[in-house]
Amino acid sequence: MRSRRFWLIAAGVWLLFGLITGLQVWVSMLSHHHSVPLLMTYYVVLWEAWLTITYIVVVLVRRWPVIPPGVPNILKHIGAAFTLGTVHIIYWIVIMVWLRPFDMRTARLNQIDLIDCLASHLPLVVSKTTQTLNAQGLKVVPNYSIADAPKPDIVVFPGGPAANIDNDPEFFAWAKKASIEAEIAQSVCTGAFVLARAGSRSRRSTARSIVCGRRIHP
Repeated sequence: MRSRRFWLIAAGVWLLFGLITGLQVWVSMLSHHHSVPLLMTYYVVLWEAWLTITYIVVVLVRRWPVIPPGVPNILKHIGAAFTLGTVHIIYWIVIMVWLRPFDMRTARLNQIDLIDCLASHLPLVVSKTTQTLNAQGLKVVPNYSIADAPKPDIVVFPGGPAANIDNDPEFFAWAKKASIEAEIAQSVCTGAFVLARAGSRSRRSTARSIVCGRRIHP
């Protein structure tokens, strides 16, 4: 298959990913006072699971190569990607419920709907009014979509993976309108990028540069 050195390097890479992710999440949630060893263990265990996925991908590429392209082999790879994604989501849920890295903010098993988890993580298109999950697995059920949401008195843009909405002009059009109309518009962490892109520079926003890693205003 591959040399021992290759797999040691692969294990080291996924370990590094886990440590960096755990450190980043800890810094971004300093005020939550989560256990650092628990957070680091959680993310290392999650990322090291990709070593198994790496092995499967190597087997797939050797047995069913996609160069030169062939429809049967490509379909096998797509099927494997969805299967591995589903298995990893289930694995993530089990580890999260077992370790409870986010303390009381971590969802309990009876609060998690597996179908909802799959729908929110696999590449499927869902309605903007359907429920979704936050990073800790808790359900978020919106009452409105951005198309029919009433004028807010207070609007808060929380932190999170801002790259997911970077190319959503409809969302930013609503964010600009809502931040202007609201009596109070504020943000936390990467939510500052939303306010900045929406054109709000005079309202309250907080972001740790060590987490965000880029300027808030151009």
